[in-house]
Amino acid sequence: MKQNPITNVNCKFERDKRSVLDADKKFFEEMKKKEKPVVGQDIPDSFGHVEPSMEPVWHLAKIGSSYIMWKKSTEVLQYNMVQVKHVKQRKRTDNLIEFDFKILLHELPTQEIVPCDMSLVWHPLQLPKVRYSCTHLQSDGSGLEQVQEGAVGGTA
Repeated sequence: MKQNPITNVNCKFERDKRSVLDADKKFFEEMKKKEKPVVGQDIPDSFGHVEPSMEPVWHLAKIGSSYIMWKKSTEVLQYNMVQVKHVKQRKRTDNLIEFDFKILLHELPTQEIVPCDMSLVWHPLQLPKVRYSCTHLQSDGSGLEQVQEGAVGGTA
């Protein structure tokens, strides 16, 4: 398993931190109250549009996929999440929310689209917990190969 690089990140918020935390808390509380789980597909759609009600879910998918892209990237391979093919909220009895995603990563420079199953567990005051499994065509183009499984941010 490759060793994680040492990183140092400095962020500048476009909005003040309090409003970001308030929006996160509001979204979290709305998800906990839902009687029917959130379900969505093709986010963004083929025109690049994300329904306003799905924007927070899209943002969670971007956060979760960033862990996957960080783990899978090398000096010669980079990844970008291009779409959430499917998302479904899982009901939980604890004080966390959970989503199961099928996401598509664009691999550069190969131009392959790599499908990944990702489960994300989150609370606004904690780091997200991400479990994932990605597959793509073998280098000779035959069949599928399991290329990475992992958990990031602890266990759910």
